[in-house]
Amino acid sequence: MIPHLSKVAPNIQVVFAKLDKRGYASQIESGEVDFSISVIESSHPALMVTTLYKDDYVSVVRQDHPCLGSVLDLASYCRYPHILAGTGKDIRGTVDDALDKLGHTRKVQYKVANFSSAPYIVETSDAIFTAPRKFIEAVSAKFNIAVFEPPLSVPPFSMKMYWDIRNKDDQASRWFRQEIISVARQTRS
Repeated sequence: MIPHLSKVAPNIQVVFAKLDKRGYASQIESGEVDFSISVIESSHPALMVTTLYKDDYVSVVRQDHPCLGSVLDLASYCRYPHILAGTGKDIRGTVDDALDKLGHTRKVQYKVANFSSAPYIVETSDAIFTAPRKFIEAVSAKFNIAVFEPPLSVPPFSMKMYWDIRNKDDQASRWFRQEIISVARQTRS
């Protein structure tokens, strides 16, 4: 998105803000933020929504990880330490929910606030990081990591954009939303 905006609107000012997942609807409604891009599902009556793209999950380890070169079964996958990206105090995520359904658990040894921190830990540890495929595809060449399909089915997700219904016809807001949609849909499957 940034390279695209640099070409089509080089003087635009974009402010990224962390939203409270319990209060993001009110942040949008109040005008504190113009829109939210999130995996959160909402049916708030004041919000409009569009799906930007759908994605699934892959796992990564360092290039010389001991699990490479053999078939990684579910029990082995769970024996290695794991990295979880997320905010809040919970040390559980989508992978843990999928493992629960199979009667397995994993040890989350590292928790980071965002996805972009995790590859640095992956490169220097035995930890496994399971994350959205599109994120891993975007960063894998920059790190000494190997990508593999996790030995369990983790449900795919949809990345959505929400905005206040009152802004649906605002020309600037509509233009910016269309630019985001265009970039998201041409680079995502």
